[in-house]
Amino acid sequence: MGAAAFVRRGAVLALAFLLLLPAIAATADESETQLELSIEGLTVPQRGYFINGDVISFDVVLSNPGSSIVSTNTNPDCPASFQIMQSEVTFDSFIEGGCRNQTRAIEINAGESLVLDSFEYVLDTLEFGIFSVVGIAPSSGHSSSINFTSQTQTDLFSNFSLEVIVAQTPSGDDINDELETVEAIVHLVNLQNTTIQMDIDDDCRYQVVVGNELNILSDLPCSGGYLSIPAFAVVEIGWLSLDGFSDGQHTLQVSLPAQDDFSASTIFTWVNNNQSAITGLEASIVLNNGQSYGSGDSLVMTASVDNPSESDVQLTFPSTCRAEIFIINQEGVIVYDTRDIRDCPEVEVNHVIEAGNSLQIQHSSWNFIDRDGCELQTGAYRLIIDVPDYMIRGYNSLTYISSGQTLNCGVDNASSLDFISIEQVNESTIEISAAFTVEDVLWTQPCRLTVKLYDETFLLFEQFHSCEAPPGLRQLLSSDLVFEDIGIYMYDPQMELLAEGTYRVDIITNSWPSAEASQHFEWTFGVIVEEGEEGEESIEETETEESVEGIVVHGSWQFITTEDGDCWLFTDTLGREAVISDSTSVGIQWQPSPELAGNYTVFYTDSAHHTCTDYAAFVLFEIKDEYVVLRSTESTLIKEEVPKSGIITEYGEPIITSVVAVSFSAILLAFVISHEGIRIPLTGVSLGILGLIGRTHETNDGKFQRGRLMGYLTANPGCHFRALLSALEMSNGQLTHHIRVLEDEDRIWRRSDGRLVRFYPSAIPRATPEDELPIPPLSPDPNSLQGKILRLLDDDGQMDEYPTQFDLAIRLEKSQQLISHHLRTLQKFGLVEKKKFGVRNRYKLTREALFLLESSDL
Repeated sequence: MGAAAFVRRGAVLALAFLLLLPAIAATADESETQLELSIEGLTVPQRGYFINGDVISFDVVLSNPGSSIVSTNTNPDCPASFQIMQSEVTFDSFIEGGCRNQTRAIEINAGESLVLDSFEYVLDTLEFGIFSVVGIAPSSGHSSSINFTSQTQTDLFSNFSLEVIVAQTPSGDDINDELETVEAIVHLVNLQNTTIQMDIDDDCRYQVVVGNELNILSDLPCSGGYLSIPAFAVVEIGWLSLDGFSDGQHTLQVSLPAQDDFSASTIFTWVNNNQSAITGLEASIVLNNGQSYGSGDSLVMTASVDNPSESDVQLTFPSTCRAEIFIINQEGVIVYDTRDIRDCPEVEVNHVIEAGNSLQIQHSSWNFIDRDGCELQTGAYRLIIDVPDYMIRGYNSLTYISSGQTLNCGVDNASSLDFISIEQVNESTIEISAAFTVEDVLWTQPCRLTVKLYDETFLLFEQFHSCEAPPGLRQLLSSDLVFEDIGIYMYDPQMELLAEGTYRVDIITNSWPSAEASQHFEWTFGVIVEEGEEGEESIEETETEESVEGIVVHGSWQFITTEDGDCWLFTDTLGREAVISDSTSVGIQWQPSPELAGNYTVFYTDSAHHTCTDYAAFVLFEIKDEYVVLRSTESTLIKEEVPKSGIITEYGEPIITSVVAVSFSAILLAFVISHEGIRIPLTGVSLGILGLIGRTHETNDGKFQRGRLMGYLTANPGCHFRALLSALEMSNGQLTHHIRVLEDEDRIWRRSDGRLVRFYPSAIPRATPEDELPIPPLSPDPNSLQGKILRLLDDDGQMDEYPTQFDLAIRLEKSQQLISHHLRTLQKFGLVEKKKFGVRNRYKLTREALFLLESSDL
């Protein structure tokens, strides 16, 4: 009985132990989870990142932050190990150290930290980016990791140099402080005569050092974001904004990480004024039309002081200059400042900016004319807003594409263009070589060269060449830039082979600074036959086989629809139109596009296109060069809600707040509208597409209108297109049609004058020198700005008052630069004269202008 009871009691105890075992294990596991593993003592170098060769030292520590003793396992052979990871494990001390899998139980008291092991390791497998140091307790499975930045050396930049420029300050003293912080631009220069592919990791960043006060890894990528950099190119890497230095002169150095031998430095001066910004306020710049602009555009900027906090802020300004904007080019030069055209009277102004709202101040429009009176160069610009009384600064940027009308304005860099050779290569083609001598050049257009061919009287055609460079590319050339094999096909506008005689070819570089060259040559009609071993057979073959050879034309594409179907219309630089009938020679993958333009080798056929019978047809043989002319940009959303604090308009036009879709097409549209030489042929193309111009029946009214046009041009030779519109009261399409008919009948001819196109009756020879051509009397549209200027001067003159340029700008709500331009035009035509009264220039009408006003509707 006793023995049996003992056995039964043992069985019960064993069963109870088995039932309690999971709970005991869970308690043990729960205790072990209280333990924490950490990596301690690992410090980052002053430079802010690690490179290969750096030595890291650290401890792997296991801690018990709980209130009771915890038991765990450890490996007596390797209590701790570590790994280096960068996309994968590159080093494992457990494996490399030959550790054995052993286990031993240990206890860690409450609040105790146990150093499992100490390590020292030389980094040697780092790449650009982020790497991790992982500490591990092998037996217990505890782990911890810390991430660090790493950089490495590269030999990619052996053919480059680096440049850093500190921008000018708005005050003009070039002293930086808490408001006028250091704004520096970094350039990368390709020193080789070849394009270099930027095969480098995106995580490579430039190091920025200012003495002992700053040593950081910047956000600027080493490649600047470029996939390749052209020969001798100077490209923008990015901008640095730095502040918080001690008084005195400092050296700013920018270099490749881990490579002090590739660096650039400059000096700046810092003065502390012991001022600090109001925390919580921000400043920003709102642009009227996105971030892409071109010739003919106006820029309206709104300075915005934003209050993103949850409480209202009251601001007091001692003058009307509360939030000003200035613009810097890629050389660090201020090209415009809103304070350039206004004073800052000392009048106390108070504003309350409610929580989540903004104080917006609109500035006068600007037409992209810099402080030297020159049109901006093609390129990217940095916009900075300053709120000087509260030490707030904000940023924006824009891109500008120049028309090239004032390329050599402000040039201090000599350049020249010289012909090397002009050779006839076959019966219809000459080839030109030319050398461009310049040290520092900025390419302003997609095509580097414009080539024009003249006979003894007028322009035959215009072509564009070397269209591979993006607009805004800057190059530092160590030798002449040679343009070779510039092909010119000797055909007239009717596609007839040119007769023998003397011709002139002009070459112009589309650059800043620009250069041009002109050369006369004798064209000999005939076939050039190369000599071979079987010369006679070659001659016979030439005589029996008909050679089909195309000509090179430059133009753009447009998709049109007719009653019979669709086709692609090609318009060249002279306004000639034709449709493509076959392009298999250039491959089935290529397709025309409205976004494409370039030089194309074509052959005009005798038959019309089967779906667009109103146009000539051609076969496309070859694409010489091609580029994108329409580059859509991301739509920009401008806030529609006006803050309760209101928008304050100063010296400018009212704000138009809307959702604006911005694209490069807007730039082209503005340029086309302002340039009659492009607008007139494009009008013809558009009307032709709509069926308004084409094969129509002649009417008596058409003959009458052309009679009016001929009569007006006979009395006013040299009148331009817009003046004809106003004088004859025709629509744009009507006038374009009648001009085309008269030109086809050789009754009138045209000549470009800047952006204008002037028309002359055939009674005046085409060969008349430009300075001997008659200048028509100016008849401005009464609703135009010139007409309004004349009317204001007439009204003031009757009261013996003569306004200044500034007075006219204020009254007409236009910029001074625009008013200045129109005043110079009116002076040129003898309608306005400038008189000095005291220290200011004032303007008055001439007798001719008074006569014009009395005899017109102005």
